[in-house]
Amino acid sequence: MKEWKINQLIYHKTHIHDDVLNHATHAHNGVANPDIVVSYFTQEWGQLHYPEKSYCVGIIYAKLLERYFKEPLLCALDDGELLIGDLFFVQYSHDKHTYDAVMDQLTEKHLWDFENSNIPQVKTTVSCFKREFLLV
Repeated sequence: MKEWKINQLIYHKTHIHDDVLNHATHAHNGVANPDIVVSYFTQEWGQLHYPEKSYCVGIIYAKLLERYFKEPLLCALDDGELLIGDLFFVQYSHDKHTYDAVMDQLTEKHLWDFENSNIPQVKTTVSCFKREFLLV
């Protein structure tokens, strides 16, 4: 088993996970809008948007897994257990069109440096990643 998977499982076995899904103020039919996904990286969200938030968190986690654990981004993003317990998470292979559209915009707008983002929800997601994968 990969180190990052072991770390993630240890975290989930030893911590109570209060998922903010209980506090979602906006959820819809399960089809993600790429423009809303990209807005997660460019502006503060006043409310949570699902399933878009799950796409964002998946992309951040996959990119950071690539950086810290050398896991290829698309492999991580296609792992059905990347976001343990997230009912809105969709694997890359199940929605390549949306993910590719978002990642193209992230590249075009130079938004891949999540760890230096000033956007509150991005900073929170990075912090959660580092705790979940035992990097802090």
